[in-house]
Amino acid sequence: MQRIYLQSDQVIDYISESIIEFIQECVIVNDAKYHHNTDYTSAVSIIKNDILSLEELNRLRIKKYSEDLLQVMSDNESHANGSDGISLAVVGLKDLREDEIEYDPYSTHHIDFVIGSDIKACRNSVNYGNEYISFERIPIEKIKAVDVRIAKYIDLLLSKGEIDEQSIKTLIQRYNCIRNIAISLREEGLNIPLREMSYGNCSSLDIDKVASSPKLVLKN
Repeated sequence: MQRIYLQSDQVIDYISESIIEFIQECVIVNDAKYHHNTDYTSAVSIIKNDILSLEELNRLRIKKYSEDLLQVMSDNESHANGSDGISLAVVGLKDLREDEIEYDPYSTHHIDFVIGSDIKACRNSVNYGNEYISFERIPIEKIKAVDVRIAKYIDLLLSKGEIDEQSIKTLIQRYNCIRNIAISLREEGLNIPLREMSYGNCSSLDIDKVASSPKLVLKN
């Protein structure tokens, strides 16, 4: 595996330039009503295993959860998806009450899996007015796009003025996770667009270029 070792003050410029180099044409997806967020490090598991509930992840030994955690998560009054459901979000709903919180699936801190409109899901407003729950495995075939917002995260860091080392480490981790996503999409033979959606311009990334890029390592 090729690696590139960078000093802290080189990381933002290197990643920014790399993302620009990876961008190709705009890809718009249709019939994609739902969004499912996950952390960067869990994205490859979804590409390889589908989107699963906590119970399924535990049963298949993809992840290990304690019985205590599964019991806590099964309380639907505090966790709308429970341990056997998958949480989704729908944007643009017009019927939210003033006292309802709307979940934003466009966060810079998560991978956004854009999912087809034809899955089975029911609305549950326990936590968010725009939350939906699916109680069935969501197969990879239902995923219309994998969206990242790393450019916006970089802009947020730059707006702080002074960037700490932990933020740089997080940026490198996310970049490497995007690389791993591209590798997994290529290995699985999936024709799912990987898009840089920081500012809603539908910029798809060249899978081969991203997958072939070197892993980044922060110099001590």
